[in-house]
Amino acid sequence: MEKILMEVKDKLVLVDDNTEITSRTLRPLYPNPNPGVPFIWSTCLQNISLSGLQNSSFFKKEIGTFDSSGNPTIIIDTIKMNNYNQYNNLCKNVLRQ
Repeated sequence: MEKILMEVKDKLVLVDDNTEITSRTLRPLYPNPNPGVPFIWSTCLQNISLSGLQNSSFFKKEIGTFDSSGNPTIIIDTIKMNNYNQYNNLCKNVLRQ
């Protein structure tokens, strides 16, 4: 899925949106202060590919669970959960346009 999305990304994302989003810094250990990491398209597309799998046993065992409002309730891996949430929040808006 990630490979296919990478192949069509340039057709889905405007140049200005790409420039803006790739200048972002993400905080995988948020809210713990840290220097952050740069936005990476392959990581973004990997996390978008996980959308819809939140109820799978793999997701629940490796990343965590969400309540009915989409808020994390159990976090197994803080970095994976924060990456999943941050990349999905950033990328879904850009890819919908």
